[in-house]
Amino acid sequence: MKAQDSIQQTSVAYGVTTGILFIAYFLAMSVFGYIEHLEFSLFNVIILVFMSNYALKQAFKDSNRRLIFLEIFGLCIQLSAIAFAIMAVFLYVYLRFWNPGFMEYLSAHAPMGAYLNPAGICLFLLILGGGISVIVAFILEQYYKRKTPENGA
Repeated sequence: MKAQDSIQQTSVAYGVTTGILFIAYFLAMSVFGYIEHLEFSLFNVIILVFMSNYALKQAFKDSNRRLIFLEIFGLCIQLSAIAFAIMAVFLYVYLRFWNPGFMEYLSAHAPMGAYLNPAGICLFLLILGGGISVIVAFILEQYYKRKTPENGA
C-alpha cells in the first residue's frame, strides 16, 4: 500500500471517529441539561486537536518516513472536514426533527437568532470548522515537521 493511501485512510477513519465523538459530546450535553451553554461547544476544539494528533501519529507510524507539510496539513483538513460534515448533518436532523424546541431557544437567545434556521446553523458550523481546522493543522504541522522515524513521533 502506498503511503498516500495510508494517510488518506487514516484521515477518513479518524474523521468519522471525531464526528461521532462530536455527536456523543453534543448528546451528553443535551442529556445533562447543558445544551443551552454554547460556550461548552469549545470542547469540540479539544476533541479535534487530540484526534488530529492521534491521526498524525498513526500516519507517521504507517508511512515510516518524515511527513511533508502538505501531507500533514491535508490530513488535518480532511479529518476536520469529514468530522464537521458529520456533525452538521446530525445537527440539521436534530434541530429540524428531533428537538425543534432547541431551535426556538437559539432563535430567541443567540446573536442574530431571529435570522437563524437549521440549514444556516449547519453552514455556519462548516465555516467555523474550516477555520478551526486550518489553525489546528498549522499548529500540529509545526510540531510534526521535524519528526523523523529516528527521533520518534
